[in-house]
Amino acid sequence: MVKIIPTIKFLFIGLVFLQSAAADFSSAVKNYNDKNYQQAFKQFHELAKLGSQKSQLNLGLLYFNGFGVEKDINKAYAWSRIGNENEISNDRKNPIFRGIDKAVIDKQTAVLEYQKLIEKYSFKFLKKTIYPEYGYYPEMIRRVQSKSNYSILPEYPYKLRKQEITGWVTLQFDVDAKGKPRNIVAVESIPKSVFDKTAFEVFPQWEFEIKYNSQDEAIWNLNQEYTLFYGLEDIPSLNIDYYLKVKKAAVQGNHYAEYRFGMINIRQGGRLKKIGQIFENPNVWFLKSAINGLSDAQLEIAKCILYGKYCSNNIFKGIYWLKLSAVNGNIVAKELFAKLSLQRPEMYSQKLALQFLQSTLKLSPMAAVQFAKLLTSSQNIALRDPDKAIELVDSLASGEYWDEVTLLEIEAAANASLGKFTKAIKKQQKALDLAVERNIDVIAIQKNLAEYKQQMISL
Repeated sequence: MVKIIPTIKFLFIGLVFLQSAAADFSSAVKNYNDKNYQQAFKQFHELAKLGSQKSQLNLGLLYFNGFGVEKDINKAYAWSRIGNENEISNDRKNPIFRGIDKAVIDKQTAVLEYQKLIEKYSFKFLKKTIYPEYGYYPEMIRRVQSKSNYSILPEYPYKLRKQEITGWVTLQFDVDAKGKPRNIVAVESIPKSVFDKTAFEVFPQWEFEIKYNSQDEAIWNLNQEYTLFYGLEDIPSLNIDYYLKVKKAAVQGNHYAEYRFGMINIRQGGRLKKIGQIFENPNVWFLKSAINGLSDAQLEIAKCILYGKYCSNNIFKGIYWLKLSAVNGNIVAKELFAKLSLQRPEMYSQKLALQFLQSTLKLSPMAAVQFAKLLTSSQNIALRDPDKAIELVDSLASGEYWDEVTLLEIEAAANASLGKFTKAIKKQQKALDLAVERNIDVIAIQKNLAEYKQQMISL
C-alpha cells in the first residue's frame, strides 16, 4: 500500500476548521476523520462530479485504499488523474496522483477507466453543460440593473447620512404590461431593514422598460431585480485591508472566502479603482466555491447565469445550480426555484414547487404569496387549496408585502373557488379600483372580474 494518507490529510486541514467554509466538503472531511468512510465517499463523489479538484483527488485515494468503497486501483487512477488535470486548479503535480500512478499494474486498463470518466467529468464537458461562460458581461460592473425611468429618487435619511451609515436594498419584482413594478419584495437589505422604508416609498412609482412578445404585444416581464444604493458613492466603505485579506484567503482555496470575494466584486466592483484594485468576474469565484458545496455560492452563480450577470444567460445551467442550492437547504434558493417552477403549467413543475415551499419552515412574504397563487390558480385542480391560500394571505403582517392588488386578487380567486362569488367580486372590484388608481395593468383583473360575475349569474 502506498503511504499517501498524510497528503490527503493536508488537503483536508486547509478547510476543515473554517466554520462557514463549504459545508458539504467540510462534512465529507469530518466523516472521513470520524472514519465514516461510506458517507465520506458518497459526499466526495457528488462534489467530484461537479469538478471539485480536492474531492476528485480524495475520491481517488478512497478507491485506492478501499475506504467506504470496494478497492479499485483503476478508478483510483482515473479520478486522481482527472483531479490532477483539473483546469480550475493550477496544481498539476499533485503527490496523490503521482503515488497512485506509480502503483498501477495494468496501465492500459487504468487509462481506459480514465477515458470513460473524462467524457462526463472533464473541465471541457462541465464547461459545456453546467459552468458559466465568461465571454460577455455588461460594462456597468457594479450591478446589472433592470432599465428604469424614474423621476423620484429615494431619500437618504439625514440621520443615517450624518452617521455615515451606508448600504443598499435589492428589490425583486415583476414589471407589468404598462412598465409598472409589481409584487415588490426586498431580497437583500444591508444593513438589515435600515433603508427598506425609503425604498418602498418611491419605488412603486417608477416605470420600467416594457417587454413585448413576437406579436408586438406588451407582456409582463417577471423576476426582475434593482438595487438602490445609499451613500456608497460618497463615503468610502470598502476597507483595503479587509479586501486584501479576503482575496488572499480566496486565492489560497478558502471556499467561503471565494464566495465572499465574488460578492465584493458584485457589490463594490465600480469602486475598486478607488483602492487601487481591479474588478474580477464574480462568477469565477462563485464557481470555485460552488463546486465544493457552498450553497450560497451555488445560489449566486445560479442567479448570475439565469439573469445573464457577468456571463452568458443560460436557463438550463442556471436551473441546475439553483436546484442544487435548494436541495442543499438554501431557503432563498428553494423559494426562487419554486417561483420559477410555478411559472410552468406542468403538474411535475408545480408539484416540485409545492414540495420546496412546504419544506421551508418560515416562508418569506414573496414565497407565501407565490404559494397562495398556486393554491388558487393552478391548472392542476388537485393542487388547489383555497382555504390555505386565504390563510397564507392573512398571515402576512401589514406592510410586509407591498402589492395589495395581488393580495386582493388571490383572496378573490380563493373565494371564487369556494363558491363565494359575492365576496370574490367585492375583492376583485377593490383590486381593480386600486389598480386604476395606481395606473397599473388592469386587463387580467378586468377579465377575472367578468368571469366571477358570469359564474355567479350561472348559479
